[in-house]
Amino acid sequence: MAKTSFKRPGAPPPAAAPTPAPAKVAPKLAPRMAPPKQAEAKVVEQSSGDAQPEKQLAVRENFQLDDILSAPVGSVLGQMDAGDLDIPRLKLMQPLSPGVIAGHFTAGDWVLATGSLEEGEGSILWQDGCAPIELTVLKFQKQFMEQKAFGGETMGRIFKTAEEAQAEGLVPFGGDDTGYVAIGLAAVLIKDPGVDEPAFLHEYGDDKYAVAWWQLTGMAYKIIGHKIWNQSRGGRLKAGSHHGSFIVEARLEKGVKAPYWAPVIKDGELHDTEFIAFAEVCGG
Repeated sequence: MAKTSFKRPGAPPPAAAPTPAPAKVAPKLAPRMAPPKQAEAKVVEQSSGDAQPEKQLAVRENFQLDDILSAPVGSVLGQMDAGDLDIPRLKLMQPLSPGVIAGHFTAGDWVLATGSLEEGEGSILWQDGCAPIELTVLKFQKQFMEQKAFGGETMGRIFKTAEEAQAEGLVPFGGDDTGYVAIGLAAVLIKDPGVDEPAFLHEYGDDKYAVAWWQLTGMAYKIIGHKIWNQSRGGRLKAGSHHGSFIVEARLEKGVKAPYWAPVIKDGELHDTEFIAFAEVCGG
C-alpha cells in the first residue's frame, strides 16, 4: 500500500470559500445514577383460581447506596478482613501438618501456601539442602490467641490485647478453652529463592519478591517474634523493621514428646534507601 502524503506537489490550489462554523449543540447529559428498582413479586393464577405470588421471582435485591454513590470514582470501600485478600502464607511444615499427612510436603519444608495445604496448594521454598530464605519484615503485630485442642474443629479466637482475652474469662497459659497465649502476625517480603512462582510478582533489579502473611505461634513466636521485637525497639532495625533482612532456615529438634522442626533465623543485610522505598510500596 502506497504511503499517504499530506503535501500536494506543484502550485497551491485556489483558496476555497470559508466554511461556516457549525452551531454549538449542548451535550446531552446522562441522567444521575439512581438506586436500582427492587424486583416485584409476579402474580400468577393457580389451579384453585386464587391469585398467589410466584415465589421464584419474589427475591429482592437489597443495596446500601449512600456511601458508594457519594464516593469518588476509583474508590474501594468497606471493611476488609483476611478472607478478602489473596495473600499467601509462609508455613513451616511439621509431622502432623495437614499437607504432610496428605503427602504433598515433608516435615521441615518451608512452604508458601497459596491455598489449601491439604490439597497441596503451595510451593516449597526451602528444605534441607536448599538455599535459605531471605525475607524482610514489612509489618509486625503482637496478638493473643485463645488456646484450643490441637486438631480440633474450632480455631482459637484472636485478641488485640491481653485485657480483651481476660475480659472473656481467659487466663494466661490456662490450657484448652480456658487460656490464651501470645502470638505474632507479620507481613513479610520474601525474595524468590528460585521457585519462579506467580506469587513473586514484585521486581527489584534482577530479583523477584512475594508478600506473605507469617503467623508466629509457640516456639516460632519465642524465637522469631522476640527477635523482631528487640531489633525494632532499639537494635539494628530501630529505624523500621523493613530496613534490613533476615535469613530463615529450620532444624530438627528432639522435643519432649516427639521431634519437631524449629525455625532458625539469622540477621541479614541492612537495606539501602532504594530498597527501603521499594519495600514501603510493596507493604502499602
